[in-house]
Amino acid sequence: MTSAEFLTFYALACVLVLALAGWFVRNADDSAAAGRESLPSDFDPQEIAFLRGGKNELVRFAVFDLTYKELLQLGPAEKRRDPPIQRTEKAPGTSLDPIESIVYGFFDQPQTARALFASDTPEQVEKAFAPREERLKARRLLTDDAVFAAAKTARIVAFLTIAGLCAWRVSYALSLHHRNIGFTLLIALFASLALLFVTRVPRLSKRGRAYVQTLRAALPAAPPALPMGSAFAPAASVFPVVVAAGGMALLAGTPYAGLSQTFRRAAAGDSASGCGSGGGGDSSSSCSSGGGCGGGGCGGGS
Repeated sequence: MTSAEFLTFYALACVLVLALAGWFVRNADDSAAAGRESLPSDFDPQEIAFLRGGKNELVRFAVFDLTYKELLQLGPAEKRRDPPIQRTEKAPGTSLDPIESIVYGFFDQPQTARALFASDTPEQVEKAFAPREERLKARRLLTDDAVFAAAKTARIVAFLTIAGLCAWRVSYALSLHHRNIGFTLLIALFASLALLFVTRVPRLSKRGRAYVQTLRAALPAAPPALPMGSAFAPAASVFPVVVAAGGMALLAGTPYAGLSQTFRRAAAGDSASGCGSGGGGDSSSSCSSGGGCGGGGCGGGS
């Protein structure tokens, strides 16, 4: 086999290995067999926000909801600094749930959105939400551990196949005193990087993604003052539910547009300083599945 023939064979073999690895991981998620999750009669906006983007999206929503309840507000913008988020004079009383209490407690002094996500507040929120997260797993809306195990197996087997063929060809070429192994190594490198991409495990299961799509289709597309309907919880406003389902970007053009802007600037600042987004977060919210910055992940992109 000539060098050109082997490179063609090796490239095609890598494509086949990648396709099989991706299929194996996707096929491991059998949550769709449980059927579609029916829409509840009482929407939980915190649950919706968590499904969309994990702990960081839940923190963002909590800040919005506290602002909506007139317990937090954006302070005056200072030169070259983002406007701080601060408490209002309104007392919260006993109306705060555990998530809101954690976020509200962080703002005992005016703080920026970037400082919020650089603190341990997202981790505290995630810990407080853990019992409800377990219920989401029981409903098979979050990816099962078996899928992560399948991804690990697929990566090991596929990488050994890619690396094994590469090592065999390189050793063969070197035994003949050939040095034209660069393209073989490049194919192996690109295939290994592509393997990480095709075996990514999304945070939401197939059933969870279908549920979020159904939820968005059932809710109004915009958050301005909307009439209450029988499909919504009587004690909750439509506005927060729509924002939870659509994200902070929906606040543009509303009295809360400043929150969307300050979260977006915080995320841009984190990206400029080298914050990487990690995990398999839902695509609807950038940097929402956690990153590596200061314990809180990416700042607050909407």
